[in-house]
Amino acid sequence: MTWLLDNDDVAQVLTIEDCLEVLEDTFRDYAQGKAVNRPRAHNYAPIGESPQTWYMFKTMDAVVPRYGIGGIRLTSDIVIEREVDGRLRREKPGLAPGGRWTELLLLFSTKTGELLAIVHGGFLQRLRVGATSGLCAKYVAQPGAKTVALIGTGGLAGPHLEALNCIYTLDEVKVYSPSKEHRQSFVENWRAKLNLRIKAVDSPRAAIDDTQIVSLITNSLSPVLEGDWLRPGMHVNSVQRGELDRRTIDRSDFIVIRSRDRDTHWYMGPRVPEEVKFDQSEDPALTPKMRTLGGIIAGVEEGRSRADQITLFSGSGLGSAGLGIQLLSVAARAYEKARLRGLGRELPSEWFSQEIHT
Repeated sequence: MTWLLDNDDVAQVLTIEDCLEVLEDTFRDYAQGKAVNRPRAHNYAPIGESPQTWYMFKTMDAVVPRYGIGGIRLTSDIVIEREVDGRLRREKPGLAPGGRWTELLLLFSTKTGELLAIVHGGFLQRLRVGATSGLCAKYVAQPGAKTVALIGTGGLAGPHLEALNCIYTLDEVKVYSPSKEHRQSFVENWRAKLNLRIKAVDSPRAAIDDTQIVSLITNSLSPVLEGDWLRPGMHVNSVQRGELDRRTIDRSDFIVIRSRDRDTHWYMGPRVPEEVKFDQSEDPALTPKMRTLGGIIAGVEEGRSRADQITLFSGSGLGSAGLGIQLLSVAARAYEKARLRGLGRELPSEWFSQEIHT
């Protein structure tokens, strides 16, 4: 049988601790040549009359022998790049019936080739991003960090906080987003979930003052902090290049990336997506500063060597974007646990296999 797991099924079984464990092993395997990954590919087609609206089809695939799976993650999105409150932002409205989105992971057996599971990717993706940033902080940020700043309070912010709280004994978390209502709601929600001092602040500068780890978790295509605000010893997590200013990048002693294999962007016509315009993954001034997370975990690349180093974990547009090995290994853990709990829906495997070999 082939299992169909929706986000509710995944949320019942998958934890941030699962993701931290799985990703640590997977990144180590990847650095040691024990997993294979095809970089993320983005295909854009302009739609409508607005120059900032695109249809985007995105895929990434991998084989992770540790979990006996190969597979692919795909998303089908409408992307709008527009200015909001003086800042350029990237939005993905849910335009499918019922205000929904399409994001699927297909898991295949490396023993039989059969389709094992179809997994909705939304909840899993949020945990995967947060856990990866937390894992990088574990290996690169200052040991014993106590204070964290979160810039952004969307769906990725909570998992970032959860992951960092698993790794460190945090004393204080400061939170900023442009919407006072959103940041206050986030603080109240997560204060109830975690036994932490969490407070909302009125500016990004106030958030990063006296903090050791800064997580930028925004969809802003304009910088959300200034590199001159950083102090020696700080670690910065970033999910995408648009939210970073060049000063932050230049002040970083080294930049941690997921892989040296780059994601690709394919588009039709003369219009160029904004995220392509500011991609600096191949900048010759920056590539010597880049080190892979798996290499650091496996001990074949150097992590932090001095307490005063400023370190940066970069997202798409500066180094590598998310990897198929990450999503598929986390999905494999969710599939394993969901089967044991009897969650999800069983579909006939015959629907997804055939009698003719091509």
